[in-house]
Amino acid sequence: MQYSVGDKVVHPSFGPGRIAGVERQELADGPRSYYVINIVEKRLIVHVPVLRADEAGLRPAMALSALPQVLTTLRRRPRRLSDDFRKRQEQIGAEMKTGLVLQLAGVVRDLTWRGTRGHLTRYDSDSLRQ
Repeated sequence: MQYSVGDKVVHPSFGPGRIAGVERQELADGPRSYYVINIVEKRLIVHVPVLRADEAGLRPAMALSALPQVLTTLRRRPRRLSDDFRKRQEQIGAEMKTGLVLQLAGVVRDLTWRGTRGHLTRYDSDSLRQ
């Protein structure tokens, strides 16, 4: 996806920011363009290669108009997650990597529900007592 100066984005490691500019740098293997992202909350400037922005997980910030859908997702009945820790971890990890807001809301809902009924880790309460 192409971004423009002023676009609000979310970096998977650093959080929300705004595209402050695009810089072109000359490297040994040729010129490269980078998005310059201002992460205000952490007082950081992050450079992300334009050609690898999607691969890096950079995504547009959620539009305010999507908030009602997120709230609806959070209110829905939770899905049953696998009792097998590894399967559950794989499933949740794959959904989180998409960066899709509604899928992330579903993960939060499902893990929150499961967390109120037991441990989220592979250890159950009996193994913790030993």
